[in-house]
Amino acid sequence: MTTQDSVTLLQERFVDMVKSNPRYSLRAFAGKLGLSPGGLSQILSRKKKLSLSRAHSIAESLKLEGK
Repeated sequence: MTTQDSVTLLQERFVDMVKSNPRYSLRAFAGKLGLSPGGLSQILSRKKKLSLSRAHSIAESLKLEGK
């Protein structure tokens, strides 16, 4: 999976969580992933690159090890 695919997957996961709970925030999502809200925002807007090690830790947080 490329870094671009990882960011797209994160964006889709966030949208899914907001659909299931409209009050779900970027701050809550960042907390779940172990990131700062600003850092997550920069990753989602592709202003900051997602490192491979960070992508692995996010995948573990979201239980996406197989993907």
